[in-house]
Amino acid sequence: VGLLDAFGFELLQRNSFEQLLINATNEQLQQFFLRSVMQAEQTLYDAEKIAWSPISYQDNAATIALLHQRPRGLLPMIDEECKLPNGSDEALARKAVAHLLEAGHAQGHAGGGNAGGTARGPGTASNPRGYELRKKPSARAEGAARQSKALYTKGIPHFTVTHFAGEVCYECTGWLDKNADNLY
Repeated sequence: VGLLDAFGFELLQRNSFEQLLINATNEQLQQFFLRSVMQAEQTLYDAEKIAWSPISYQDNAATIALLHQRPRGLLPMIDEECKLPNGSDEALARKAVAHLLEAGHAQGHAGGGNAGGTARGPGTASNPRGYELRKKPSARAEGAARQSKALYTKGIPHFTVTHFAGEVCYECTGWLDKNADNLY
């Protein structure tokens, strides 16, 4: 059984701040769907003693934490960089790359390929962060790595996040200005 990406993750030619917010929201919607529908159905089948085969699906809680968790998540990191007197998109991108590498999200210009792995849920003793290492990167991972290398060559600050639906390379230009805009 394959699970549909029902919430519209996108990989655009240029992914910026707005796309990160959209994809971060989509991560939460995907988790809500999996927990409320898939787990609920499996619990119902068990309760009604209906014969079924368990469906495995990846839990994206690690990616949600990476994006939202205070104080080190990407979104709080953006807020913090806005508060610094000399905060910059470049500094934000450097901090994001370091944080993402630490969490196992490959950065195409920092070590190449997908050597870091992809988030796949809770860890084990031998793999504490719960990342599945891939021998051959997906087409989406290869595209994100190519985009990352091109941006690196041009000196454009950027980072790559491994979302539920795949890798997305974000250009980190104008982010502090966009994040500082009032909504009212």
